[in-house]
Amino acid sequence: MIIKILYLGLKKNKKNNEQVFYQKNLNDEILAMLYLKEENEEINLKTITYEKQKRIKIGTLKLSEKCRNQRLGEGAIGIALWEWQKFDSNQIYVTIFDKQQTLIDIFIKFGFTIAGRKANNELVLIKDKNNLNYETPFTSFPYINPNTKNYGVLAINDYYHDQLFPFSQLKRNSLDVDAIVAGNGFTKTFIGFPRNQLPVTEGDVVFLYRKCMKGKKCFESVITSYCSITNLEYFNKNEEKSFESFLEKVKNRTVFSRDELKGFYDSRNYFVIIDLLYNGFFGVGNNVNYAYLKTEGLFYTHPYSISYSKEDFIKILEKGKTNVQNVIID
Repeated sequence: MIIKILYLGLKKNKKNNEQVFYQKNLNDEILAMLYLKEENEEINLKTITYEKQKRIKIGTLKLSEKCRNQRLGEGAIGIALWEWQKFDSNQIYVTIFDKQQTLIDIFIKFGFTIAGRKANNELVLIKDKNNLNYETPFTSFPYINPNTKNYGVLAINDYYHDQLFPFSQLKRNSLDVDAIVAGNGFTKTFIGFPRNQLPVTEGDVVFLYRKCMKGKKCFESVITSYCSITNLEYFNKNEEKSFESFLEKVKNRTVFSRDELKGFYDSRNYFVIIDLLYNGFFGVGNNVNYAYLKTEGLFYTHPYSISYSKEDFIKILEKGKTNVQNVIID
């Protein structure tokens, strides 16, 4: 089977409580592999022993040198945490040698803490649902901070939505080359053109509204996903900010090509750049359509101006057939 990128190449083999995800390129070479295993045993370290309990172990996370700068390390760790979220298991852990410092840094960014070292000097990194760190959206990922007060909506044209948020597609579609790197990672960059400042800011949560450009708006324009805002900046070209400084901010986290970005820069004076962390999605058949939102008074103005309460957020999650306790741990 030919696979283009990790999230489409999510080949899962489950046997003896083990799961393997891998990606192949067009030459059928394996570029990335993620191996997860369910365990129920002690973790013996040099200075402490962690008692026997049900855990998920990241047994293998390998990335080919050909994947450098393709954001697959972040993507693989995100997938591992999504899988852990589904399990009745409080802890997920990984053993890793010091030479893999880049991966260690990503694990720590995503809330893993150093538990100690094994006899062979491997580091052991653990994340626990009972002790989540809400300092940043990354450290608590995939869970949402229960103290979040502001929730909003970002409307994205269907084509760009599917390129940037591949798990949230209404169906599996092929992707453009420009979208591959942006789609691999779990951090995304959204570029919008609001008239006024948004009702949300860094640390808040937004739903992604997939705006259908053809067909029936009421049933094909849908909320598919939810993300945490990790950074938000209003970019005013009139403040003598160059195109290169704009390009530096969006980097490889957006699906737009350099030419498209240059077009935005040349034609607009004011826009917002929002860095998002892809916390979760509803899945095919569970998306929440415009008709429901309108009927329930949840789509009462332009999406940029919509402000939801926590109760509204939970209501939409439940409509999307999402277990709220798997999103917000109170």
